[in-house]
Amino acid sequence: MSELRLLLHELEESQWWVEDIAQTPGNRPFKVALDFRIVPIGDSIFDAVTAMIDEEKHLGASPERKRTLAVLADFRGSFMMCRASLAEFGETGSLDRKRQFEETLSLARDRLDQLVSLRRHLNSPQRDALDVVALELRPFETYSRNSVEQKLLGEANIAHGWMTRETIPLSSRVAVTLDNIAARDDARLILERDPDFELALFGYDNPVDHLRDF
Repeated sequence: MSELRLLLHELEESQWWVEDIAQTPGNRPFKVALDFRIVPIGDSIFDAVTAMIDEEKHLGASPERKRTLAVLADFRGSFMMCRASLAEFGETGSLDRKRQFEETLSLARDRLDQLVSLRRHLNSPQRDALDVVALELRPFETYSRNSVEQKLLGEANIAHGWMTRETIPLSSRVAVTLDNIAARDDARLILERDPDFELALFGYDNPVDHLRDF
């Protein structure tokens, strides 16, 4: 019984720990980085490139303007897909989504380089917005890649990992211990009714003496 009490105490502590840590932001490091670092930077980039596109609509339809608008649209589309793939990877851990994130981020980086080469064709508000995109894309990329690597190497959900490693095995041990106690209680009843009954399960010459130990 002392073993059972100890196991029940450990199980209760483990369950409380899982419940407490599950309610804290740090339980999911990837989501914390996404919500508090990556998403705000991504919003800033998206707003800046959208402002550039809106500004472009009011300018002339020269070949340079059409090319600029096409590159801007490509950048925004790639960046949107990059953000969506990153968020889905954070939820599912899908390697396909990780690969999609890498590909679309690379494409967005390529389109940014093209926009920088077209800088002389941009007006003043567009150049200011381009500076924001160029400035913010690097930390977006750094935070995103670091978060992906952390998720791949570590735990995406600390509480879930603890529950899998500690709480569930403890619960199984409690169940096994309870089954053993129930079996010993049944054996006592049999022995009380029939002292000559032999319990080969225990492998003892005197099962009664063995049962007194519990």
